[in-house]
Amino acid sequence: MQRQNHQAQRWRPTNREHYFIILGDGDITRLQWNDTIFDHAVWDFGNCFRVWQEAEQARDGMQEYFTNFHRSIEGQGLPK
Repeated sequence: MQRQNHQAQRWRPTNREHYFIILGDGDITRLQWNDTIFDHAVWDFGNCFRVWQEAEQARDGMQEYFTNFHRSIEGQGLPK
């Protein structure tokens, strides 16, 4: 799967600035940007948000996507 190259247009925290990410269980947490490999990885993936409300909106969209995805897989009769 190719990622679209909109990275130059997206907000990126400056050093020591806080940002929000969505964890694997759907919780949202605030982190401080320290210019680490992890910081860059979450930003590259698109999981780096300026405010909690943006992360919440993205999480809600992800939940909807996953629900639809699993429904479509069940309908195809693919092995689990």
